[in-house]
Amino acid sequence: MIKIKLLLFISMIIFLGLLISRTSSFYFDSVKGANNIMKLTEWKPAESKLEIIKDDLVYSIEENIVDQNPTIFLQNLTTQENQYLSFQYKIESDEDALGFDDPNFILSINNDTVFTDNVNPGIWQRTFINLKDYKSNDGRYLIDFITKNTFDEIKPPSLYIQEISTAKFLAKKNDLLKFNISKSNSKLHLKYSVDENGAIVSKHQILLEPFEFLVSEQFLNNEVEYYSVDSFGNVENSKYATIYTDFTLPNKIEELNCFNESDQELSITFTAPHDDFSNQPILYESAISSTEVLESTDWNLLEQINPVNFKKFGVSNLSSNGGALENLLFQNINPEKNYFSIKSIDQAGNISEISSCFR
Repeated sequence: MIKIKLLLFISMIIFLGLLISRTSSFYFDSVKGANNIMKLTEWKPAESKLEIIKDDLVYSIEENIVDQNPTIFLQNLTTQENQYLSFQYKIESDEDALGFDDPNFILSINNDTVFTDNVNPGIWQRTFINLKDYKSNDGRYLIDFITKNTFDEIKPPSLYIQEISTAKFLAKKNDLLKFNISKSNSKLHLKYSVDENGAIVSKHQILLEPFEFLVSEQFLNNEVEYYSVDSFGNVENSKYATIYTDFTLPNKIEELNCFNESDQELSITFTAPHDDFSNQPILYESAISSTEVLESTDWNLLEQINPVNFKKFGVSNLSSNGGALENLLFQNINPEKNYFSIKSIDQAGNISEISSCFR
């Protein structure tokens, strides 16, 4: 009788072992009660979510563009707390071959011009716009894609927009990829490829809590793959993120000249710097001080000033294409501060070296 009971017990163990070995959808979870029993629980992998931290701000890469008419506008676009708007644009012009056209691409958000480009017709260009800089009070955006011509025209140029999205990101060096995972004691697997001296090298990082990865390499094909593995070995389906990388600072502003129009009025001229990623920086920042400052760590100690003159299309602090002559005017400035400083910032948030001149 003992042998029969033993055989029955062994048979049950074998049956349970076969049940476990033939399915990846269940696992055993011991539950304490009046008696120790085994409860069959549905398999659920840990859920992972990616956020990106840039300059101490948290960014989302979720897609918010559902219905679009991209050659005209995006209306009532809403975003997460901080996001980039990414798209490609191209202008085609029949008049360009005759030398009559000087087409410009203009991006307007909530009726304010936030980006301009004196483009070369027929060439696709990609740009990123950090929407946090233009957020409205109600968190909604009206985005217009516009083309204008500098000269009179017989036939207006045609504007084309494609790949418009809020699910792409532009990272600079030392931005932080941060993953939130729904289960403790999990691991995060991160896969990406890089170009090392012309050779494609695949990399696989395994992250433990707090699941953070510092961007220090440029991702080949602008893509990373990630998935979680919990303590039971359950594997999450792979997720993918499109992350462009720009590690190059905009060129330092050269040929900077300062002219005192009066004690409280200053005009400056300089050549717009080039940026390898977009051919132009995205913004200028300027300041005045009593002594010359060239270190970026001291920038916040300076008195920030903004130009009052309006350049092309009503924009005062947006940059022109690299190589163009810039001419800015500042008014109501402190006459006791004799040094003027300026720097440029690109789409990724990289900051150029400081340029300065004596008033």
